[in-house]
Amino acid sequence: MDRYKDGTFDAQENPIPVIYNNVLYEVQTYLSITNHSYDTMPLTIRQDIWDSLKPEYQTIIADAAEQAQSVDRGLVKQQTDDCVSQLEEKGMVINRPDLAPFREATKGVMEMFRTIYGEELIAYVQQSQK
Repeated sequence: MDRYKDGTFDAQENPIPVIYNNVLYEVQTYLSITNHSYDTMPLTIRQDIWDSLKPEYQTIIADAAEQAQSVDRGLVKQQTDDCVSQLEEKGMVINRPDLAPFREATKGVMEMFRTIYGEELIAYVQQSQK
């Protein structure tokens, strides 16, 4: 990892598996788990193609997508937890800061999104954070 050891960077932000897989623990002592981002990979389909499908095929695709979403979330959580354990074994200091001050400082963002995306989605997101 010589390219990282020249002192150019003193911090970085990435998903935890990226930190582990790119061996950033060799040059990074601390990992702060803030859960500030959850990157998703949406399933998309062009509307005209979707509309051309028979309703039973739409149902099959929608049901499979919902099942895949659940499986994916579980796999991402497990992989992340495994990587945190492995990073700690490799000598990284794992910080788990109190997130309440972060939520308080950014609550205006949630209110902005509430007006854009609606109460139902915001309530769902907030419930999933617990």
